[in-house]
Amino acid sequence: MYKIQKKVNLETYETKRSGFAIASGILTIIASCLSLFIGYWLFPSILWQYGDYGYIIFWLGLLAFGFGLTAGVLALKRRTLVLVMIGMVLVLVIDISLFIIEYLLIEATYYYTSIGLTYGVPAILFIVLGIIFSGISRKEFT
Repeated sequence: MYKIQKKVNLETYETKRSGFAIASGILTIIASCLSLFIGYWLFPSILWQYGDYGYIIFWLGLLAFGFGLTAGVLALKRRTLVLVMIGMVLVLVIDISLFIIEYLLIEATYYYTSIGLTYGVPAILFIVLGIIFSGISRKEFT
């Protein structure tokens, strides 16, 4: 007699892929670009008024961009969750420190403090959302 063979759909046994990892990567890359913009935009004014603090802010913005770009690309590829989280937490710490340094140094001038509110707060918000979305989609990472 004939045996009836059932075809097993292998896709049902894989983890379902959500869009949270993609959103996490995109938000991280945007936050890192905002950090670079803050460091680059504030560099000449702080260098002119306060000296070497301008270099510190520029290099902090550049570091945040490097860590954020790496973490964002790894999150988009869904690779190594530990490295993604380390990169995102470093970007968060650098963004918060950029925000605090800017407010401590340039609190009298309204124009430059509006840069921190316009770009610093969204950068911090985007990276926090990126960390939350990576945590939600942790099963998708290899």
